Amino acid sequence: MAPSSCLLAVARAASPSLPSRASLLRRQHYRPPAVSAGPCLPSKRRRRGLHFRCASSPSSSSTPPPVQQEDTADYDDIAMVLVFALGYAGIIFEETLAFNKSGVGLLMAVCLWVIRSIGAPTTDVALQELSHTTGEVSEIVFFLLGAMTIVEIVDAHQGFKLVTDNISTRNSKTLLWVVSY
Repeated sequence: MAPSSCLLAVARAASPSLPSRASLLRRQHYRPPAVSAGPCLPSKRRRRGLHFRCASSPSSSSTPPPVQQEDTADYDDIAMVLVFALGYAGIIFEETLAFNKSGVGLLMAVCLWVIRSIGAPTTDVALQELSHTTGEVSEIVFFLLGAMTIVEIVDAHQGFKLVTDNISTRNSKTLLWVVSY
């Protein structure tokens, strides 16, 4: 049952003065879809006040209805999940399949963005999402580059040697207390 008819049924139960569904259909001259594929005689087209359209009548069209954006969104999600699963499997089995992890990852990312841009309502929306996500990813990459540079400089000057020399225990419980303090 459609949400609008559910609301109408609830409102009708609260107020019995509202018209019934049958009277609403009569007022709106409800026309059901085509019911036969062959030629219809004029006497068969109208029965009990309802109009039946025939497939061969000029009022019916042979073109299908346009595809709505909501219909294709489900297929885009499925395609993106499949591409991600294939790319992840390629990364997992990189040694047995002789693939490069970074190449598979980059190819997977490009394919995912292509699928997302095809499914976007307009190119402006796709470009806006791409630039927003690129900004977020670049923040993380630049932070990691800076942090890794600092760690490498400290390691090059043996800054971690001071910490490792002061930890002289082999007991895991004592090591836990020393590191957590």
